[in-house]
Amino acid sequence: MVDRNASKHGVVLRGSPVFRGSPARFVLGVNYWPRNHGVQMWKEWDQGEIRQEFAEISALGLDVVRVFLLWEDFQPSPEVVDEQNLGKFDELLAIARDCGLKIVPTFFTGHMSGENWDVPWRHGRDPYSDPFMLRAQAKLVDVFARRYAEENTILFWDLANEPDIFVRPRCRHAAWLWADFMAKTIRIWDRNHPVTLGIHMQSLSDDNGIRPEDMAESNDFLCMHAYPLYTELCPEPLNAFRSTYLVPFCSKLTEGMGRKSVFFEEFGGTTQMVSEDILAGYYSATLYSLLANGALGALAWCFGDFTVGERLPYNSTPYEAGFGITKVSGEPKKPALVMKQLALLARRVGPVSPFPGAPRAAILIPRRYYDNYDPDVTPERNMRALFNSFLLAKQAGLNPDLVRLDSDLEGYDIYFLPSFSRRGSLYVSDWKRITELVHAGKTLYCSYGGIAIEGFDEVFGIEVVSTSYKWPGMRIGIFDDLGGLECETAGFEDKLVLPIPGVALGRTKVLDVRPAGCRVVASYLADSHPLVLHSRGTASRKARYACEEDPCENCEKVQVEIPLHGSPAIVVNDFGRGKTILVTFPLELAISYEVGVYETSPWYRVYRYAAGLTGRRSAFTCTNPFIEIMPLIKGTGASKEPGGGPALPDYSIPDYLIVVNHDSSPKVADLQVGAPWVDRLRRLTVSDAGDVEPFDISGFSPNAPIDGIVLDGTLPRVFSTRLDANEGCILQVVVRLREE
Repeated sequence: MVDRNASKHGVVLRGSPVFRGSPARFVLGVNYWPRNHGVQMWKEWDQGEIRQEFAEISALGLDVVRVFLLWEDFQPSPEVVDEQNLGKFDELLAIARDCGLKIVPTFFTGHMSGENWDVPWRHGRDPYSDPFMLRAQAKLVDVFARRYAEENTILFWDLANEPDIFVRPRCRHAAWLWADFMAKTIRIWDRNHPVTLGIHMQSLSDDNGIRPEDMAESNDFLCMHAYPLYTELCPEPLNAFRSTYLVPFCSKLTEGMGRKSVFFEEFGGTTQMVSEDILAGYYSATLYSLLANGALGALAWCFGDFTVGERLPYNSTPYEAGFGITKVSGEPKKPALVMKQLALLARRVGPVSPFPGAPRAAILIPRRYYDNYDPDVTPERNMRALFNSFLLAKQAGLNPDLVRLDSDLEGYDIYFLPSFSRRGSLYVSDWKRITELVHAGKTLYCSYGGIAIEGFDEVFGIEVVSTSYKWPGMRIGIFDDLGGLECETAGFEDKLVLPIPGVALGRTKVLDVRPAGCRVVASYLADSHPLVLHSRGTASRKARYACEEDPCENCEKVQVEIPLHGSPAIVVNDFGRGKTILVTFPLELAISYEVGVYETSPWYRVYRYAAGLTGRRSAFTCTNPFIEIMPLIKGTGASKEPGGGPALPDYSIPDYLIVVNHDSSPKVADLQVGAPWVDRLRRLTVSDAGDVEPFDISGFSPNAPIDGIVLDGTLPRVFSTRLDANEGCILQVVVRLREE
């Protein structure tokens, strides 16, 4: 007798933190249509092909297959749910059970791969609010909920696939009504399976009527789809720094907006647009980063390349035929091997939770994100600013949350207001609450995007003079300890003077201020000349003592430019017991338009400087801005104590570190370990995965474990490991127990 609850890979999401309680590990899988039939899967049912391809999915160590109930196939008329196709779905569940896989059925697949697939009986009715359509849709989900309420091969129900592309809701309330009604209809009969909705990045970059916070009211968890290939937010190649962070950022933003966990239901790329090697790098950095940033799991788009390119939707959208992680021959592409590697390691480490450590950072989401009073402050504009704030924070070694302003902010050490607009983004009540927290000891970062609010001058120690657009070629002189001669001088002298990003596009409006108690750490260069400075001084302190002798034995002849009449660009202020830092131009918004800016300009040092103002430091740091580090704790993430002793005040003890190289070239990650209880770090490899058969991953990751330096009493210690381009790895933290 077949155990309907059995799973070859041990995937049980019922009872996970998302669903009903205990933790579950990171889940990996694929979106599926059969290679030789595509969207005609149900009309041209081929059980043998599906069984073969499900076996291939299982052999890759994957857990989940998302399938699509093409609406016209399963509901040929409003009153009828097709019994023949229900029987085919039963066969598909049986095949999945035999292969140890879970199934995610997606209702109302009206849009797929660039084409819409409408039911012939809709006749233009609105599916979100028309009573006739709501009743018809309730019929379909009701039949499935009754029939499969006890079927544990089903992982969760997905209400639809990117439904706003099929029909855009007339308003957000219509979308809320539809999702709420469908979810409640399912739960009448089925309280075992979670319910969610497959939304995509347009719900973040556009007001398409389907907002994460609205969907969170009826969804057990949220889903998101995103593709760097399709957005101007990522102007660099697919395996570049910015592109490999888009999916993790979208996960964090969706989580912040909806205040629920996120399952990344679609990501990927097509080998008709990028090479297999680049795509494999993208998969690696993206997947490890999703795990690091708390996503529940991820499904690749899609399982296989298609042989039916002359049929819709592939005939009109030909690049869709090359999105598979396997070739038409069945041979795995390199991205499939990346997924197999991570699947094995995820099974090895089990359930884990991110533990960001200190300082805790909150990037604040504008209040009127979707419907600001000013027409130029669009969701796309807000997303640009938040995305690039997230990137700068990551480069600075922070692991930030994206946080709504009506959330509890007490637990954070530093708040970021990136390029906030003049109205609608920050209410007076929000400002008062934040400044009270800062006055009590927190840190506030703000970049000017039009913000004007009472008390602004006092908080930042300035006097506002005016605003103006700067001309092309305008530069900023960064001096003092933000990036001056005392700090990180090697290879940085030529970057003490930086162009203001975005001015050539006319997008950078600057706030002109006078110091009124603040400390100026950077200024706009209005009229400048080169000086030779003493090597131990900073530009701001030594400008009046510039050497007139040449040569001078006390100088290193470092050429910098000192502003003679420029206004402050970056200022720092003491506000009560807290600290504030103001950038007087919209840094995040400006660099969002600059191609290659993260590879050429060290703007992250502004964020690193801001983080340093908190006075808190993580136990694990890395100075390389392209390396992401996230501590992980087993299970629910409860704090542990070494040897029964008290935990150190600024951090708990993680079980693992995820380390990800987000650059398209190899990097050495020098991890500074400032925790006396760490004995060594051990790199996990596929061969550590226990009872799961290893596979050949030559060219992707070294197989030999690497041990760190044994505790010698000197802190911080440095552990170095080499990461290939876009490579991610998991390090086990080996704790030295305290001596009695």
